Amino acid sequence: GTGRATPASLTSRDVTSLREDTNGGLWAGTTEGLAHLDRGAFEFEHFRNDPIDPTSLSDNHVTCVFESRAKVIWVGTESGSASRFGLNRSWFPQYRSNPDVDRSLRLPHDSIWSMAPAEKGELWIGTESGLTRWNPEKETYVTPDLGVALGTPYVSAMVKARDGTVWAGTKGDGLIAMPDGDAGRAIQHRHQAEDPQSIGHDFVSAIFEDSRSGLWFGTHGAGLWRLGESGRDFVAVPVMEENDSEVAPDTGAGVARFIAAIAEDQAGRVCVAASDGLYVVGADGSELLPYHQSDEAASSAGSFSRESFSSLLRASDGALFAGTRSSGLRRIDPASGTVQVIRRSNS
Repeated sequence: GTGRATPASLTSRDVTSLREDTNGGLWAGTTEGLAHLDRGAFEFEHFRNDPIDPTSLSDNHVTCVFESRAKVIWVGTESGSASRFGLNRSWFPQYRSNPDVDRSLRLPHDSIWSMAPAEKGELWIGTESGLTRWNPEKETYVTPDLGVALGTPYVSAMVKARDGTVWAGTKGDGLIAMPDGDAGRAIQHRHQAEDPQSIGHDFVSAIFEDSRSGLWFGTHGAGLWRLGESGRDFVAVPVMEENDSEVAPDTGAGVARFIAAIAEDQAGRVCVAASDGLYVVGADGSELLPYHQSDEAASSAGSFSRESFSSLLRASDGALFAGTRSSGLRRIDPASGTVQVIRRSNS
């Protein structure tokens, strides 16, 4: 069922995912359900699991939110598989993995972590146990053998790039690139200790393609990387401190090592949500800098550097929304840089 909450409140402070739909509606996935922000009234409408309603949200721990070409919102969850509803709020029955039905009629696992568009309106769904492609017309799944030494990877992040390549980040098996979405031609990129041009870590937690078609990869342990010119090598993007000294992510300093999300702000800067703050890629793409806010904003909303960020979205009006792990949502105004804190109400 659904329930309206007090204005400008989130029932959960942990915002796991953010998505804007084609109507301009903002969806926030949290660890306590799904929230829809009416930006005019700044009110949240909440959707949660109701055990006796098969069309309610399948699980309250939301991991990802995605809109398909058919204008259907898909909500991936940690243990309840996927829920779907149209923008008119008509909910469809939940999808779950059922070992008793044919493989083509079920998801490979009920823990879903990522989604990306496939060809012809189909949808890639990344689960804890493999990648599957959903066909909305036949309502069937194709779960390919990726042809790499993986079998069923834990797919933690996914992006379909403009050139048609589908990039899948995994938890422990590196990065998988499928040219033109063709699983039969999948290429696996793993961390190789002796190769400085390999991806820095085998847990790839975030993938983003910027407006210039540059690809960025956030890892869970070795910071930010970008795809090199050859399309096969990876370049580390280290953090620069205020005194211009470089901090390598693997020195144990804990600076921007664990990356949750990447987005581009209205000025075209690549912004990074990390477990220890918000960062921005320097103009030449070679370094990460702490994201600075105006003095006025800093005093009103606290520093970005002490917060653990978990999600990031540039909305169609240019505002940057940043979700945190413990204190709700931030809206950063593109013109003034002022920060609005949208957090849990006390009621």
